[in-house]
Amino acid sequence: MNKLLPFALLVCAFLCGCGDGTTVDAAAESKPKETPETLAAAARDAIVRGHGQTALDAAEKALALLPDSAEYTLLLGEAAYAAGDVQKALDAFESVIAEKSLPKTLLSQAYSNKAVLELETGEMRTAALLDFARAVRLDYDNARAWYHFARCSYAANFPQAAEKQFLLAKTCPGLDKNHLERINATLLPAVSAAAKATIVDIPEAKRQAADNHYKAYKNAMSIASQRAPVVRGKTSAQAKSDARAQAKKSITAAYNANPSNGYIAHDYAKMLAANNGGSQAFEAYKHACAAKQLPSVYIEAAKYALKVQPNGMEACSILARGFASTYGMNRELVELYAQALRAAGRTAEAAQYAAFANEMK
Repeated sequence: MNKLLPFALLVCAFLCGCGDGTTVDAAAESKPKETPETLAAAARDAIVRGHGQTALDAAEKALALLPDSAEYTLLLGEAAYAAGDVQKALDAFESVIAEKSLPKTLLSQAYSNKAVLELETGEMRTAALLDFARAVRLDYDNARAWYHFARCSYAANFPQAAEKQFLLAKTCPGLDKNHLERINATLLPAVSAAAKATIVDIPEAKRQAADNHYKAYKNAMSIASQRAPVVRGKTSAQAKSDARAQAKKSITAAYNANPSNGYIAHDYAKMLAANNGGSQAFEAYKHACAAKQLPSVYIEAAKYALKVQPNGMEACSILARGFASTYGMNRELVELYAQALRAAGRTAEAAQYAAFANEMK
């Protein structure tokens, strides 16, 4: 009896385990079925956890099930980047960008992701700046784009532009928690301090003196602009001539007292430019651009620079700052920048900016 027990137990185990296969089939059926949605969720979760290869495997499976999905192609790029495969990530983002009919928010994500890759290579800053500009033009609420656009501007030594871009990132819904913490803790204080350092501290007495001189300039210009000004004891021509001389004297005094006033600096620059002011005009225009940060002022300053220095170098410096400060949203400025880059012999960059300007038409 005892000798037969082991054999009986073996037979019982075999029959229970294999029998008609119902136990194995039930186990197989209880395993969750992989769908594009569950695979995509798993990929996103793996990215957050820092498991790049796991994320890439899941994203590839999701895309294999829905090969025409731009959303999963974008996810594949993000997973590839997390896994360290930069070329695969870049290919995925460019594949999405090529589909121009996609929703703007999706295209914006693809451009901002591509720009991050370009920025981190350290050798493609121009491409990164342009792609960040494309991203925010497509979706002004793209927090990730604004965050990295600001990083790019700060790296290019444009702290005033970076400060505005970080603040815009904070207003966007969906800003990454870690990005928000970095902005508040280190990035914004650093760029704000750098931006403040570019502003000349003018004592109150000099500010008041500058304002008084500027009022005198405006009054003199009002007389000089009249067709036939009436001033006691003077002919109209003499009155106009004296008013112009007084205007020149007053605006010069105003600028010397407070060059940080954008209106004073701009009018002084225009006066110098009209009289071939050379380097003094450049300096005044730089103060005007820094204070006003308006596309029209950057364009005016750059046109004067190109007229006086046809090699384009000074104009490029002005327009690079202008591009960052206006987020690349002014087509005339972008076109002029392409022209200045060509004049400076930077043909590859010129072609990139010209192409971007054409996209804005």
